[in-house]
Amino acid sequence: MLLETTDLTKRFDGLVAVDQVDLSVEKGEIQSIIGPNGAGKTTTFNLLTGMLSPSDGEIRFNGEDITDESSEKRVKRGISRSFQITNIFPELTVRKNIRIAVQEEYGYGWNFWTKTEDIPELEERTLEIIDYVGITADPDAEASTLSHGEKRLLELAIVVARDPELIMLDEPAAGMSEEETKEVVDLIHSLNEEYTILLIEHDIDLIMELSDTITVLANGAVIAQGTPEEVGSSDRVQEAYLGGEFV
Repeated sequence: MLLETTDLTKRFDGLVAVDQVDLSVEKGEIQSIIGPNGAGKTTTFNLLTGMLSPSDGEIRFNGEDITDESSEKRVKRGISRSFQITNIFPELTVRKNIRIAVQEEYGYGWNFWTKTEDIPELEERTLEIIDYVGITADPDAEASTLSHGEKRLLELAIVVARDPELIMLDEPAAGMSEEETKEVVDLIHSLNEEYTILLIEHDIDLIMELSDTITVLANGAVIAQGTPEEVGSSDRVQEAYLGGEFV
């Protein structure tokens, strides 16, 4: 098992945002976490990536306890995440955004004044990632000039540049057109040939198409886990959504 949680819990004063969540993500699968607004999805992601510390419970990655490890250590272990709101350096070029992640992965470290343009392996890897993710924008264009869909692809390229074992995607299709969403679905399928993927997404059609396993949260607790067919036919899942409609 690549990632596991046992009784994962997060309390904020009197509010239990994540309530004894048991999660198991197998190597090579695409697993989705869904649920109504306020179900605890993003808080769960923040716990898994080390942005928040759990109140109780345990997180294991490749069988090792990472519950108290920092976000930086988890990235080095192979956990890489995209965010619901695009997380890039808007004033830098497409190429530089990706190269920063590449040089960090290659052990060069980085800052805004580091000269990496003359290191062939970094440039080669950067161009490979641009091609792999399917970025068609000019590599020397500033990230701020990209369309929303192009910015999302750039963020995914940065995630891939860290060469993770587990890619965590927070609403990867948010704000995208139907055509852009299709491209993201194809890209996620392609990424899954090399990486395990855990994602949050509100587009239920996308979830049903992509997922091997779905975990459903409501009020911070797991109410269902299984294949898309099993989850889609669950009365409890239907009831968890507004009006009992699975949307």
